[in-house]
Amino acid sequence: MTGVPTSISDRESSCLSRWARDKRVIEAGALLGGSTIILARAARHVVSIDRHEGYSGPTLAGFLSNLERAGVRGKVIPVVGDAIQMMRFPGMEFGFLDLTGEWDSTFYGIHYCSAKIIGIHDLGRPNCAGVEKAISYARLKVIEHVDTLAICVKGG
Repeated sequence: MTGVPTSISDRESSCLSRWARDKRVIEAGALLGGSTIILARAARHVVSIDRHEGYSGPTLAGFLSNLERAGVRGKVIPVVGDAIQMMRFPGMEFGFLDLTGEWDSTFYGIHYCSAKIIGIHDLGRPNCAGVEKAISYARLKVIEHVDTLAICVKGG
């Protein structure tokens, strides 16, 4: 794994790596960078968007330090801000959402994500029922489901 606290399982990590391989990736919800490191090790580059006002205070310094320690800092463009409002980066080939588990953040993350293929974390996780509802409401086709990670296609 990444050496960074993350709720992403080993199986989910392998799946994310496979889908991100050699692609331009946009990520919403990085916290301390566990998923960012997984994605950046496989991807061409990653645009990672997060408010970095995490669970216990500011997370940007820890995020950047973790990327540096993992040797992927040069492959990541960190963007501090509201991920939902900033997901329309052109040319992204794979998206990854790991937001609140609530319907609204997940649905709008899906809606604004510029990538056609999106990995969405927390499907089936307790207290994250909004993820399944958002995937259904957005009419995404789930093409792979590993633990709590759904790989979905827009318009599919």
